[in-house]
Amino acid sequence: FSGRQNDIQGNGDILNGNWITGFNFIDSIRLGDQNHLPTALAKNRGKNKYYMLPLILGILGIFFQFNAGIKGKKDFWYLVMELLLLHYMILHLQKLV
Repeated sequence: FSGRQNDIQGNGDILNGNWITGFNFIDSIRLGDQNHLPTALAKNRGKNKYYMLPLILGILGIFFQFNAGIKGKKDFWYLVMELLLLHYMILHLQKLV
């Protein structure tokens, strides 16, 4: 929900497959200075900077939903239970494959 560094699968290294925010002061703390990347990584078409807007809007939506009265709280907990059930089902199906 904040952006991605490139379209290369990462295995824990700082050059591939990490999330980035688009804010240099946050990205430099996590991944080092991103201004000195090789040209292939700096110009990668998979490099997306969303400046954490989807994450912020999602959190605001959760607070709005939870504070929307009795029906909003009921719908909020219904959604949480539905997502937990979905999460459990996905984990269970991965074990079967």
